[in-house]
This record gives sequence, C-alpha cells and structure tokens, in this order.
Amino acid sequence: MARREIRVPDLGDFKSVEIVELVVKPGDQVRAEQTLIVLETDKAAMEVPSPVAGTLLELKVAQGDRVSTGDLIAFLEADETAAEAPAEKAAAPAAVQTEAPAVPPPARPAPERPASAPVLPPIDEPGFARAHASPSVRKFARELGVDLGQVKGSGQKGRALLDDVKLFVK
Repeated sequence: MARREIRVPDLGDFKSVEIVELVVKPGDQVRAEQTLIVLETDKAAMEVPSPVAGTLLELKVAQGDRVSTGDLIAFLEADETAAEAPAEKAAAPAAVQTEAPAVPPPARPAPERPASAPVLPPIDEPGFARAHASPSVRKFARELGVDLGQVKGSGQKGRALLDDVKLFVK
C-alpha cells in the first residue's frame, strides 16, 4: 500500500478559499472520485475528490480553514488494487498526488481565529451536501444552523432559495 498526499487542485484565479465541509474523517474508506472536502468562494462551491481508492489516514485541514492551490489536504493509504482516477475527467480540476517523503512534513500551525467570530457546529447531514442551492444560500443556512436537506426548495428544479431558508426557520 502506498501513502499518498492529497492536495488542493488548481483553483484558477482564487488565491484563498474556505473549506466549508469535511465529507470524510480519518479512518474512512474512500472510493476513487469520492468527495473529500467542499471548498466555497463567493460565487461557487467546489468538491475535491479522492484521486484513488483507499483509507484516509490523516486530515491536515479543518472546516473553516482557508486553502490555496497545492496546499496539503490529507494523507491517504491507497489500495494496492486501486487504479488511478479515470482520465476522462481531465478537463475537471483534479487533486495533485505525489509519493510522501519517509518523514512527514511538520504540521503547519492552525491560523489564529478572531475571538469575535462565532463557532458554528458542523452540519454532518448528508442531505446538506446534496441540497440544490447556491453557495450564498448554503452559507446563510449554515449561519442559521439549518439543514438544507430538510428545506423544500421553491426555485427552479427544487432549488432552495433564501426565502425558503427564512420560511423554514420561522
């Protein structure tokens, strides 16, 4: 089994984006192309997939952290029988992987958080990640502690709107 580094894929013009959801935790078995984390900018959300199947050994990021292209996300113990992720998705951003050095690099200290920033409990519901909503609606729902999986969307194709979240809270 090979220990692999999972890094943030190319983010284009964005220098620093927020991690809004950790989909997996250390010890979880993951499939190739399974979402590991969700990144969010002001305009879009992006899922970062696993390049190979295996076992997640260690997460190097936390929800709320800001990351840039090439930052280390996690270490994954790749299955020996696992093949690389399908090449047909080459047009989509893919995580960069390299063989890990024998000695893991020192852990980067977590950035200091301002004392005034409220700490919100993470929403672990799988429905939140699958909800059909824009990033601004997701952020609003997270701030209110609303599970988007339970909100009935009134927008096109069942998309949850800001008004839907407000009505759900009432």
